[in-house]
Amino acid sequence: MADCCRVVVTTLAGDSLELDLAPASTFLDLKEAVANSAWKVPEACQHLIDTRDCREGGDSEALQNSRFMLILSLEGVYRDLQIGAIEQRLEALQNLGRLGLKGG
Repeated sequence: MADCCRVVVTTLAGDSLELDLAPASTFLDLKEAVANSAWKVPEACQHLIDTRDCREGGDSEALQNSRFMLILSLEGVYRDLQIGAIEQRLEALQNLGRLGLKGG
C-alpha cells in the first residue's frame, strides 16, 4: 500500500494489531479495518481510545495518532436488542454472531 501510515491497536489483554491505513483515514476507517482484520470485532462493538489523550474519537474525525486502545463493548448491541427497530435488532444479532466467544 503506497502512501500509508502504520497504526497499532492494542487491547487491555496486551494483544496488538498493526494496520496500514491511508494518511487521511478517520476513526470509521480504522473501525472498518479492525472489523476486517483477523480480530473480526464488529464496528458496533468497538470503542477506540486515542492513547495520546485518552479519549474516544468520533467516526468522521481524522486520526491524529498512530496508537489506539480497543475496548470491546456490548453496550450498543444490547441497546439495539432492547429498543431498536427490527432491522437494528437483526443487525445486533449478526454482530453477536460475528463476535462469537470473543464477547465473553
